[in-house]
Amino acid sequence: MRVIFLDFDGVLNTGNYTRRLIAEGKPYCDEFGELFDPEAVQNLKAVLDAVPDARIVITSSWKDVYGPAAIRRLWKERGFPGKIHSMTRMCMPAFLNEDSDPTMALIKGPEVEQWIEEHEMKGCNYVIFDDVEDFLPKHKRHLVKINPNTGITAKDAKRAIKILCDEETCNRETR
Repeated sequence: MRVIFLDFDGVLNTGNYTRRLIAEGKPYCDEFGELFDPEAVQNLKAVLDAVPDARIVITSSWKDVYGPAAIRRLWKERGFPGKIHSMTRMCMPAFLNEDSDPTMALIKGPEVEQWIEEHEMKGCNYVIFDDVEDFLPKHKRHLVKINPNTGITAKDAKRAIKILCDEETCNRETR
């Protein structure tokens, strides 16, 4: 199985699109929050078309704010590509002291790692779409860091497809 860990802010809802809607006097939000940039959504669809067995796992904080049912409804009502397979669970960082592992201060890295372990997915190919780098060092080769003004671009989509289809990446994870 291949997995797409997906953030929303800066990945699907973008600064450029929101500013354009505001400048044109159009609504930029609906009941779920900021509208997603159609170009970023189309580029996500390109990944799903190229890798049809990829499953979407939501890492966005929206899941914690609105809840899983609302996120699934948002996905369906806005007509987005693919289907949400799952969502990560919020991991609060351990209390840090001078002896603590500094990587534990990272929020999404432990969430992704916990999801991988709980779903027995060690060795699977996965990609992380996010506009920040708060992941564990082992996730670095899987991260497609997104510019929050543009969201997922065609170039980002191509890189994600390469990561998801790279058997060497998968094999390195299982060694």
